[in-house]
Amino acid sequence: MGYEILDHTADVGLSVRANDKQELFAIAAKGITSLLVSGEIQEKESIEISLEGQTIEEIFHDWLSEINYMFLVKQKVFHRFVILELSSLKLKAMLYGESCDPQRHSYLNEIKAVTYHQIQVKEEAGQWCARVYFDL
Repeated sequence: MGYEILDHTADVGLSVRANDKQELFAIAAKGITSLLVSGEIQEKESIEISLEGQTIEEIFHDWLSEINYMFLVKQKVFHRFVILELSSLKLKAMLYGESCDPQRHSYLNEIKAVTYHQIQVKEEAGQWCARVYFDL
């Protein structure tokens, strides 16, 4: 189980596989974080995120967009993601991490946007799979 980086013209993507939806969302969060920053992330603080949407793809998109926003605007990085509630209409999660520290965290990429291009979240052969692309 895990994620794979997908190359795409002027973009980068993630292909994620997991045993269940909650794990899928947590692994995808680790995947986007690995594209944004490198270095050890400590659990110095936690934040709760609540999102609502019309489809599981919309929730997935908004989830990753929120993590990107927290990095770009609030300078927060997270390494543990606990999904408390998840349906096709709602997500509630706890994120554990810290403020960016230039001494320990190396900036890797600026993700301008999480795109809807070929976004996919589905159950397939007993596993959950997702694909998403990011505009760099």
